[in-house]
Amino acid sequence: PPPPPPPPPRHTGRFMGLFCLTLPFLFIGEMGMLAVPVVACVVWCLFGVQEIGLLIENPFSQTREGTWALPLAIMADSIRFDVWESLDSVGLGQISHVESNPADSQGRQDPERSTPRRDPRRDP
Repeated sequence: PPPPPPPPPRHTGRFMGLFCLTLPFLFIGEMGMLAVPVVACVVWCLFGVQEIGLLIENPFSQTREGTWALPLAIMADSIRFDVWESLDSVGLGQISHVESNPADSQGRQDPERSTPRRDPRRDP
């Protein structure tokens, strides 16, 4: 059987590399030496967008420092705060607070599952 095709990120990287190598030849006739910083800026933008795409493609990967690639906990806290704020605005804030802090059979709150009400955008 034929070998499997390369994954799309590798194919995209190869295409961008070839494109970025030929880009200065397209600009040098029109722009002269100004083509060097222009091409550098274009290349930086293109490879930056590719790197962002790779991070979004696999948000649960870890960096070399052992942290998550994307700050998913901060995003989840922000969404939780926005939902509570919306429920508070229509008078259902107590319901959201009770459901987010489940109690055991004796009525005690589970400290592992309780979530403080704070705005993650204002309180890092």
